[in-house]
Amino acid sequence: MSGFAVAGCGEGDNAQPQATADPPIGIFTSTSDVQEDGRAFSSPVIVQIAKSAVGFVAQCNGVRYTDVTITDGQLLVEGGGGTTLMKCPKAAAEQDRDLKAFFMSSPDWRLESKSRLILSNDSVEVALQKDATPTAIPAP
Repeated sequence: MSGFAVAGCGEGDNAQPQATADPPIGIFTSTSDVQEDGRAFSSPVIVQIAKSAVGFVAQCNGVRYTDVTITDGQLLVEGGGGTTLMKCPKAAAEQDRDLKAFFMSSPDWRLESKSRLILSNDSVEVALQKDATPTAIPAP
């Protein structure tokens, strides 16, 4: 997976997103705030964050976004992502759809420790633990 491009902050109308000193780079697995209603984090999700990309895999397909900027507190996801194309059971396909919508919302992020990441948007907040022995997300 490629890395996140970190942009500097400018002045005026052409200001770029502010860079972050300690971005959440690595592979994380959702550990809490897992919902049981068929929504985005209804089952554990593996999330891989690099310098200019973010990917995830849950119950079925993997998705990777390669047009991502990581700023101080936000994953700015621009454009569509590549995906694997396995036929999935309905619940898994719905979870993939909800996860795509979550990441396309350019979620906020914060590190609570070197190994605990919180991702959130207006309707979802999830805690993820950095994997000690990471497994790469399949490339679409």
